[in-house]
Amino acid sequence: MLLRHVVSDDCAPSEFHAITYAGKALDRLLAGVKGRRGLHHNSTIMAARLEKTWLIPIIASCLYILVVTEYNHVRLIRRDHEDVMKAKGELVKAAKKLMWERGYEGVSPRDLLEESGAGQGSLYHHFKGKLDLASVALGEVSDEMCEFARETVGTDGSGLDRVFRFLDVARDGLKGCRMGRFACESSIAEASLRKPVERYFRELQQLLAAALREAQANGEIAKRLDANELALMLITVVQGGFVVSRVYRDRNAINQATEMAKSLLKPLPRR
Repeated sequence: MLLRHVVSDDCAPSEFHAITYAGKALDRLLAGVKGRRGLHHNSTIMAARLEKTWLIPIIASCLYILVVTEYNHVRLIRRDHEDVMKAKGELVKAAKKLMWERGYEGVSPRDLLEESGAGQGSLYHHFKGKLDLASVALGEVSDEMCEFARETVGTDGSGLDRVFRFLDVARDGLKGCRMGRFACESSIAEASLRKPVERYFRELQQLLAAALREAQANGEIAKRLDANELALMLITVVQGGFVVSRVYRDRNAINQATEMAKSLLKPLPRR
């Protein structure tokens, strides 16, 4: 697998076991790798000097990474497979945390590496780049939030009780919504970022609409109202509450908005 990445000459992380080779010594080592004889010849080594990195699986338990530093030194680094996969998980975890705090555009690849503690080559080994990592992270967040919405709205209780459970969720307005905050960024135009966000909101709207239709069938709210549109309005109240909380620097503004939404639902005429 070819990785486009350049590292500084002294950047090898402490968990790496690094050995520096040069010229024919490195060529002989790579030529002797079982099943890969002839794949790494002089022209490959010269190509490597053009600031590229190769991941070479030599045995099942570890990976070797051929790195060319910015000083054109060639280095062979061994890292255990478990550490490599752990780095991927830590990068996704870091992306989920930082993007909630700063949004997609406020997070740099360097921020992700520092937060995750992963080596400099890890990001471009596991992902094509920041956008690819963010898409994976948002996909996981979308899954988590959809599951939470299903558990919150649920099937127990009356339709109106289920809607109120959604509105009663404890929210910190200053933190913002893990999904909704991306709608205000230009990056939402990227399909790979927009689709996980859209998937969450569409599923949430469907869950609320189903509960509202049940409430209508039981005479709890007016049947003349469109359940899908009413569900959309409730989602808008919550997302708007996050926006106002952040503008006012008042974490409780969103809770005031959801309480008012509940008050408006209760006395709706039952006809």
